[in-house]
Amino acid sequence: MVEVADDQGYSGGGEQKQPPTALWVSRWKLGKRPANRLGTPFTAGTHADEVWKLHRAGLSKLEIARRLQIGRASVRRFLT
Repeated sequence: MVEVADDQGYSGGGEQKQPPTALWVSRWKLGKRPANRLGTPFTAGTHADEVWKLHRAGLSKLEIARRLQIGRASVRRFLT
């Protein structure tokens, strides 16, 4: 009888191989995370200090958002 490994690295014999997700989790626990970050980048969060500075200078929330090129809702979130 000939054993053939399938696409995911499993073999049908007595040899135990880890599934790809288990391999990734073990690498993740060792601190070897993927280089690319998934999800929305944190662009507005980098402007928090500037938002407060412009707010203290008397600018409106809309004007702060326009100057920093972030959303008006983000400005409101920082100021509350």
